[in-house]
Amino acid sequence: MGKQKRQRGRPHKENPTGLMSVKDFDEIEDSTKGNKESTLQYLYDEIQSCNMEEKLSALHTLETMAWDASIARQIAKDGITKLAGPLLLDSKDMIRAAAAAAFKQIAENGGDQARTNLIDDDIMTPLTALMKQHYSNCLFNSDHKNVKYLRETYIEAVSLLWTLCENNENAINFINEQELVSILIKYLDINIYDMPIIITTIQFLITVIEDNSIAIEQIKSSEENLHDILAKMVAKNAKSSPEAWFARISSISLLTNICAWDDICKSKYFNVFIKTLDEVFSFDNKQLLSSLVSILPHEKNAESKNNRKKVLESKMLLNTQQLALEILMNLESNNDDEDDESLSVDGSEKMEVESNEMEADEASENLKRSLPVHLVEALNHYNIIGKIWEKTVAVDTDSQEILDQTVEGKNVLKQFSVVRQRAYFCLNNILPNFDIDALGGVNNLYSKWLEIGNAVIKEISPNEKELLEAAVHAMRAIVERLNDMQTDVFTQLSEPDFEIILMCDMQTRCADASVRVNMIRILGNVALNLTRNITRTYTMTKKLAEIILNDCSIQTQAWLLAESIDAIMDLFADDETDRLAADIHLVERLRSLVPIFRNKVKQQKKELKDRMDTVRIVNSNIARFIQYKTERVRKLR
Repeated sequence: MGKQKRQRGRPHKENPTGLMSVKDFDEIEDSTKGNKESTLQYLYDEIQSCNMEEKLSALHTLETMAWDASIARQIAKDGITKLAGPLLLDSKDMIRAAAAAAFKQIAENGGDQARTNLIDDDIMTPLTALMKQHYSNCLFNSDHKNVKYLRETYIEAVSLLWTLCENNENAINFINEQELVSILIKYLDINIYDMPIIITTIQFLITVIEDNSIAIEQIKSSEENLHDILAKMVAKNAKSSPEAWFARISSISLLTNICAWDDICKSKYFNVFIKTLDEVFSFDNKQLLSSLVSILPHEKNAESKNNRKKVLESKMLLNTQQLALEILMNLESNNDDEDDESLSVDGSEKMEVESNEMEADEASENLKRSLPVHLVEALNHYNIIGKIWEKTVAVDTDSQEILDQTVEGKNVLKQFSVVRQRAYFCLNNILPNFDIDALGGVNNLYSKWLEIGNAVIKEISPNEKELLEAAVHAMRAIVERLNDMQTDVFTQLSEPDFEIILMCDMQTRCADASVRVNMIRILGNVALNLTRNITRTYTMTKKLAEIILNDCSIQTQAWLLAESIDAIMDLFADDETDRLAADIHLVERLRSLVPIFRNKVKQQKKELKDRMDTVRIVNSNIARFIQYKTERVRKLR
């Protein structure tokens, strides 16, 4: 539980050119109904024309057609980079702008395969050359006759870089080799550049900085520029502006990567951070959803300048909430990283770990998971936890059906889902830092736990892997928090509530390994809580224990089997469980698992890597546990 790495990919970005027009949709529809291959071939020929107008028209049409994901993939597969890549360096400003816009649309809508094709065909070479030739020191001076195209090309090109770098290490390595970050950080100066330029730059930098020490070192020189962005956005008191919120939150996101936590805690950053969190999370997403539902299904209505602005601002606000949640989520992860190093011991010591040392390690695990006190107090003061809970609410069915009718609507639905996912992960990470009263008390936390369980079985599809993983993570965090409080709340489980647990187990049977292991831990923790009144909860406890044992018998991965065995040992560590152990033949079943477990470990040793710690601990303790429980069960007879 706990550490969640910030995900580099952010697939739901604002479109600087606005919504697709009715004409655009018609053009796509016409091309998809007709012969796509011949249409595309005609455009490829036009791109190579000596006539500027023909080139321009072909690029604009490709950009429009690339709104369709399948066409975008086809264009990338056809080798568009070799045909149109040189146009990124064309002598005509408007050609460069059109080429950048077309490539950006292909990369965004074509998915991973399109991006891979573009990179394999070396889109990075002309793209970085474009940035070096035209933007090493560009002020977008109004004296330049084509300043409009210069600005447009910058935004499209940097957005393209952003998309290419989201999930491709080769693109990031190329950025580092070409030292492109050192060029782009100049565009963080709010005294020179406007917000669209600054925001586009920050979005790219947030993505490329992840686990990138080279980029981090280059961005460090921009700390004052980031502080200026914060100061000026607050000075303008533009709290009703999604653009201002995003600028503030994204600046802080960069600062958390280049500054020590102690620096972030200084009042000049900290107060703005907390104030912005409060404003961003206080925004009513139901109201935002209602507004989008009234606009997006009606393309003619969405075409108005005012409505287009509303949609773009709504998307930016969702992006801002996502980024704010990631910052909170990863502040906790950063603390974990530091503490993990100080608590690490070598493998031989772990093989010999004694049960009392394991208990001490578990206590240390609880102690180490702490944010600075003044941050917790500030989050508590503004009820940030409560506001994060609100972001876990699903889009209602009616709104989902309406938004699912259009391309923009589908994108918005994805954004709401990503915000929900990040909210669950954020809760997973920060809940252990708060007193139970700050979380609304035991009964409220238990109610939230059931709420997430209902969402898992009724709202979240098994295909929504990341959302399912996030929800199950949050469920585990809550049950562990309740167990830490020594509360017996689960002994009051009603039959319908117990059914929720069983249905969650069924829902995650075929899920990813990370989801399944967390579900097993949830079952184990609930069962452990039930043992506090085992006479009354015997049937439910037995059912959960059987599920975990059955899970052990079907696991093919050594580390998952280790987690399941560990959950069983935790559950049956107490003497009050001796009768239950005898009834389900625990000792015999565990004894038969030991050679299977050790054989799997031997076979999969090279694959275990950082999961080896859990495997070693289980391997060290399983024999002693079986011996101990054998003696306890024998006494019953």
